Amino acid sequence: TLFMMLGVAILFGTFFIRYPSFVWIDVWFVLEIFLLTLLTKTVSFRYGLKLFFQGVLVAGMGSIILWNILGALDLNDTVLGESLMPLFEEVLKFLPVFIPVFFVYRNKRNPFNFSDVLFLSVMCAAGFSLFEKSFWQGVSFPFTYGPHIGYLFFFSDALGVYVDGEKFGYVGHAAATGLIGMGAAIGLFLKDKQRAWWWMIPLFTFVWITGEHILSNLYYVTGTTALLSFGGGMLTPWIFLDRMQ
Repeated sequence: TLFMMLGVAILFGTFFIRYPSFVWIDVWFVLEIFLLTLLTKTVSFRYGLKLFFQGVLVAGMGSIILWNILGALDLNDTVLGESLMPLFEEVLKFLPVFIPVFFVYRNKRNPFNFSDVLFLSVMCAAGFSLFEKSFWQGVSFPFTYGPHIGYLFFFSDALGVYVDGEKFGYVGHAAATGLIGMGAAIGLFLKDKQRAWWWMIPLFTFVWITGEHILSNLYYVTGTTALLSFGGGMLTPWIFLDRMQ
């Protein structure tokens, strides 16, 4: 574990030297969520850091393995391949959070609260996000979107492009998994309240995020603009903030 953490630190350190802005956008969002949950979460930052490295190991390495499998099947840059990759990425990013939350909830011992799940989801996905960005070559986006004060954006990784003159983007891995985590936490709360429809909230958030991710990827493969029918990704930051209230 120590060698893995050292390797990741070296990787991100060299990446920061080359592209500091890409590192900063993930660090800034993590810092925001840490401060927002500081007084309400029960898990430690150290535990969150473990989830960060699990995001690299589980989601990052898992995605590389899947990408190579799809390549061996000649499915890279195809509709099927670009539909499967986002689906598995969203599952793998949340998996290190889902497993402990599921077993703790099942055993009814010291259950995680809403802030815990949000913080851990963001930490895990931020690890994957930085890992993925370290492979970016010549990638740039004309704007950042979502709530902001001047040039300071709350969703710093919500990067977009213009498609047919309209804004089009993906909210970013950390925020996307954070929203999935919030959906899961709300669902478990409703389940405790014996609401029969509790499962609809986590299902909606997962389908919404995964659907946006898939449609965003497919635009770069097939040119489809289907995501514009769902707001082009611009609604997701506001859904995120609404779930926090």
